[in-house]
Amino acid sequence: MTAKVLTKQINAMYFWILLVFCVGAIAVYVFSINATVHQVARREAIEKELAERISKIGNLEFQYVERKNNIDLTMAKELGFEELATSKFVSRSAFVARAGDVSSRQ
Repeated sequence: MTAKVLTKQINAMYFWILLVFCVGAIAVYVFSINATVHQVARREAIEKELAERISKIGNLEFQYVERKNNIDLTMAKELGFEELATSKFVSRSAFVARAGDVSSRQ
């Protein structure tokens, strides 16, 4: 008789453990599906924004090339630029200190 009671108690304990495990597994599954759906929706929004930005960048590049091709000497003079008779170039002097040179002197 006691063996039967112990077996029923053990079976009931196994049943509750299995039930808790199944409920936990279902909760993890539902959470995972929910997270996946949210990530997919977020990715779609990011892809849409990325497509809009790429389109805007393409339009800006087209405007840049169009304006660049329209620049000539007469337009530059209209904007106030002047043509120089002699060109002057800047060269680096040997007396310019660099960050590496300052520490090596000490």
